[in-house]
Amino acid sequence: MTDFLWKFFSAVGFARPDNQKPDVTSGESVQLQGPTTWSGSENAAIHRLARVVFGLGEDEICKWPGYQIFIQHIRTQLHDTGSLWLEPAITRTVSTETTTPSFSEYLDFISDISELIQNSTTNNFSIDDLVDQLNKRQKGESLTPGSKESVVYRQALFCVLAWVTLLLDIPPAPSQRHFQAIFPDDIPHTQATRLLSDAQRPVHALFKSLCQRKLPDSSRNQTTHEADQWFGLIHVSSVSYSMLYEFGKVAIEWTTSMTCHLQFDASTRTLYLFRLPTYCALGCVHSSQDCVFDRLMQHYFDGSGERHNNVWLRYRQEVLLSYRILFGHDEKSRRMFRQLQKNDETTLSDPLLGHPFPAAPNNCLDGTKWLVDNGPRIFGHALVFIGGESAGANLALQTALGLLCSPAERYPRFNLQGLLLHYGAFSLHWQPGTRHFRRTPALVFHEEAMTRFRSAYLPGEDPASHTLPDVSPFYAELSGLHLPPLLITCGTEDCLLEDNVFMATRWMMASGQAVLHIFPGSPHGFILFPSDVHHNAQLALKDVCG
Repeated sequence: MTDFLWKFFSAVGFARPDNQKPDVTSGESVQLQGPTTWSGSENAAIHRLARVVFGLGEDEICKWPGYQIFIQHIRTQLHDTGSLWLEPAITRTVSTETTTPSFSEYLDFISDISELIQNSTTNNFSIDDLVDQLNKRQKGESLTPGSKESVVYRQALFCVLAWVTLLLDIPPAPSQRHFQAIFPDDIPHTQATRLLSDAQRPVHALFKSLCQRKLPDSSRNQTTHEADQWFGLIHVSSVSYSMLYEFGKVAIEWTTSMTCHLQFDASTRTLYLFRLPTYCALGCVHSSQDCVFDRLMQHYFDGSGERHNNVWLRYRQEVLLSYRILFGHDEKSRRMFRQLQKNDETTLSDPLLGHPFPAAPNNCLDGTKWLVDNGPRIFGHALVFIGGESAGANLALQTALGLLCSPAERYPRFNLQGLLLHYGAFSLHWQPGTRHFRRTPALVFHEEAMTRFRSAYLPGEDPASHTLPDVSPFYAELSGLHLPPLLITCGTEDCLLEDNVFMATRWMMASGQAVLHIFPGSPHGFILFPSDVHHNAQLALKDVCG
């Protein structure tokens, strides 16, 4: 850790810890790996934290299995640093000094501080302001400034602020790299008088001093600080990880500090990526009640009191987008990402990074329901068509059937104008035509490639699952549904030809209107071919665009 940061921690009450991790393995204290199910008191504390930190109710948080990863991260942090930095404060408030706090008591303490932030009557509150409010709330009295007890609360509050924003990591030992990698634009002077006043500084100013600049800024002068000779930011742009590795031999290291996301260490050729994107996703969907992150960082850009929630919303959205840009553009990058996941020894594996089934169809249906509910208000027009190609056609059809079968009456009644499905994989139990498809040379797609994709989509697959309607919409019950018109296109040189013909036939047998266009000589994906190379591409697009 840099000398400045340890001096700062000393000013707010931190001492250099021993290299040994605290022993908190007795009784109900925190373990590194949390249980798959929580006790009643732990569940209550977890839901309270979701409500306070993200503004999400119990029903909403149940839709986000990744929230458990955020809780697991808190649990891991408590294992590493809890008894060192937090336990002394908790034992003064919710427990006797001879009792090790339970996990639920740790979470309640974090929620107490988060509620103080939300309910603060001033916008420029400092750590000492929160310390005073917390002690008044717990004991009905103010603390003596500079007392040992106030120092205990200072260090606990700083830990909590770091954990609920995920902007900083609290290190268990001076060698922790995350703090070494932070080179702020406006670092405070190291004079003792300045350091001693840091606990009275507004929290947003404190974070601005300690954290890497949050938002991409192409105008940043990277020669201003000596540190920038080695550290910089790779901004979100049209790059992929395979390209970074091929041309720069860039390695990936996961970090739980959001402020280190996309930070590049040129000395080791290491790119740091935030490992908990669910935290950003939760911050994008919170209710009208302010989440703690926005309240803390409300004055980050200026002191005028102007709200900057949209700025932080865009920032969290850009963090989420960066994974797609790095790993989603080419097969090699996706393969390298899967290898990164296999080599990751930590227990913190965010579902948004793995995105296992049924995340894809669930997300498509959730997004479509949102468009049904909000399309006219946000975009000035209702949803008209749903479409997709190949695997996307599978998801598009599942999404439409999900609307038609929804228990909420407004979705089956919604007047969807049609489905546009191109060379779809509607049955993941391969049709005879798929199994017997042989071309030399292979044309774009064949059974072997499809089987690999199916295994990636359904990890640990059971062959019996291939005919489940949630996996293969070809097997869905269509009778009794108000089916929208359907357009299916496919080429004769596509191994999915039978799948598309059979799907259109089933649709018509269920009294739905279906148009099936078969293009002679066209392989899988032909719509994407240049029209001067494959004339049928232009003809197929005319079916859609007129």
